[in-house]
Amino acid sequence: MENMMPEAFHFKDKEHPSNLLSQLDGLRQERILTDVLLCTGDREIPCHRIVLVSGSPYFRAMFCGDFKESQQAKISMRGIASDVLSSIIDYVYTGCIAITMELVLPVYHISRNMWSRLETRMVKNVCAPAAVIEDKIYIIGGYTRRVVAYDIKTNKFVKCAQMRERRMHHGATVIDSKLYVTGGRYINNHNVIEDSDCFESYDPKTDLWTTKGTLPYKLFDHGSLPLICVTNKGDPP
Repeated sequence: MENMMPEAFHFKDKEHPSNLLSQLDGLRQERILTDVLLCTGDREIPCHRIVLVSGSPYFRAMFCGDFKESQQAKISMRGIASDVLSSIIDYVYTGCIAITMELVLPVYHISRNMWSRLETRMVKNVCAPAAVIEDKIYIIGGYTRRVVAYDIKTNKFVKCAQMRERRMHHGATVIDSKLYVTGGRYINNHNVIEDSDCFESYDPKTDLWTTKGTLPYKLFDHGSLPLICVTNKGDPP
């Protein structure tokens, strides 16, 4: 009689993933084996690179790509409020996040020399530039392709045509009532962050984006502005 192999029983602990996350979050809270500090404002958040890489394509691109951040022990997260960054890290470690249905934007009234708050559900852009065309404030991209405009007359936000690709840390300016967006960073199909030499234009009248070619070189975290030439010379003959 042939030897009969004993039947194998497979056991799976359904609580193991959540328990593992809980243990990792506990290590983070006690700063045990943390190997990177994420800094924003006056706050420093200790983390484990391997947890961030496993839980976020953005951090995977940052730490596994050919960027200086992959070698740094202390990283400045520019353009992200400390409470927003803290919520993102909490989500990576716990799978839970408190989502509010509105975002408070600060508005300054020059004539009254005072600030007020504008609440909206539309704006979720981070590291995104803003530009003014006539009576609307346009907020462009920011880890997304989303573009929204705030109409100061109607006190409402409206959605605009999306950019061609997700972009953050880019520049924006206005010339002849058209919006021009330059450079920035984006996450490619391999979840790697790349610098961009993209140059696009948006026409609010047609709600269309147009490619304007490429910049002479790639750049991000820069400013863009139109130049007005002034001369005291008369018109040429």
